[in-house]
Amino acid sequence: VPEANLNHFRDWKGGYSWTVLGVCGFDALFHWVQTGWEGSAHDGTVYKDALQTGFNVTAGKYYLGDAGFGLDKYVLVPYRGVRYHLKEWARGQR
Repeated sequence: VPEANLNHFRDWKGGYSWTVLGVCGFDALFHWVQTGWEGSAHDGTVYKDALQTGFNVTAGKYYLGDAGFGLDKYVLVPYRGVRYHLKEWARGQR
């Protein structure tokens, strides 16, 4: 990043970062990568830009996103306020 644009890439921790959207399939390959966004860019903004620049979702398929994504017909996000812990799942009945 050029030094003149460095402040645009400052993240909420005070460092510098990029926001990247990476989409992987069950074949463990990247199917789409969207880069170049400032570290402070919202996940939903990067996703919206990907949709406008050629990314599409196959009918009947969904992607898992973190809580930074808004609710969308193709992105499944966790319920807000619910903490998911694998160690708690391991204690449950199978």
